[in-house]
Order: sequence, then C-alpha cells, then structure tokens
Amino acid sequence: MAETQLITITEARTYVDISPNYAVTRFNIYVTNVQRDNLRKLMGKQMYYDFWQNYPDGGVYDDLVGGKVYELNGENVQYYGLKPYLSYLVMATIALEGDYYHADYGNAVFTDNPQDNLVKAMDRRRIEMYDRYMQKAREYEEDVLNFLAQNSTDYPLLKKEFQKPDIRNQIITATLR
Repeated sequence: MAETQLITITEARTYVDISPNYAVTRFNIYVTNVQRDNLRKLMGKQMYYDFWQNYPDGGVYDDLVGGKVYELNGENVQYYGLKPYLSYLVMATIALEGDYYHADYGNAVFTDNPQDNLVKAMDRRRIEMYDRYMQKAREYEEDVLNFLAQNSTDYPLLKKEFQKPDIRNQIITATLR
C-alpha cells in the first residue's frame, strides 16, 4: 500500500497561517498520522485499502481528494475535497501537541522554532485553538460525508454506515507540553 501525503504544508497555508520556518518533515509526520487515524474510519477498511492501491486514479478518488462540483436536488454543489478537512485536522493536532506560539501583542503563529518575541501558548489557549480547528474540520467532514452519500454508486466499497471519527478523543489524550 503506497501511502502519500494528501496535503502539503503549502496547501495547509491556504487555510491557516503557518510560519515559513515550520519544518516540512515535522508537518508531514502529523499529516501521515491524521490520514491513518481518520480516513480509515471515515471510509471503512475496504475502501481505505482500495483508495491507497489506486490513488491517484484520474477519476473518483481524485475527485474525493481534490473536490468537484456535483448536483444535489437540481442544484450545483461545490465539494472542496479531503484537503481542507485534513488541513484542519492537522492544525488541530499541531495546536494541541504544542507547536503554537504567540506574541505579547496578540498574533499567533504555528512554528517549531520559537523566536525571541514568541512564547508557547498556555494549555487553555491551545485547547481553544484546537476546538476552533476541530469545528472547521467537522464542517468539512460533513461536506465529505454528503459528497460520498450523493455519489455512493461511485464508491461501492464505502462502508454502508458512516462512522464519524472520534477525533477529539484521539488527540485530546496527547500529553500537553
């Protein structure tokens, strides 16, 4: 099974302000863990395996990841793909794991290289940021689930009952630094 990074740090920066100094290798570790922990539960084991065997396929799995416009009740709906969903999950994990710093004057930055004028965010602030990112992730997760439900004939291996990943319980158990 050839897993790849479905999002890059550059794509995540579309949604969140991440320091240019943030280590790409560190970001990729979070991406890998978030993908493994959440996509398998979202898709089910069979579809997850098939996905990694065939992505990119130039078809339905590319649409699942990259998004597309589809029709719902006679109206066009823009589906943005898995990328924003995964980006917000990764950022929630990073916030909770401790790579979140802020300056005295209020701006926040995700970095793994604290600068002299930045201090590590307090646990309460990190959990607030985590909650904010998880709220956005859940919104995009609903889009993913709606897309899969409307296009279920394209995804025959999708498990019949959607089980939302219990992301908060997976991540919140991490030790706060």
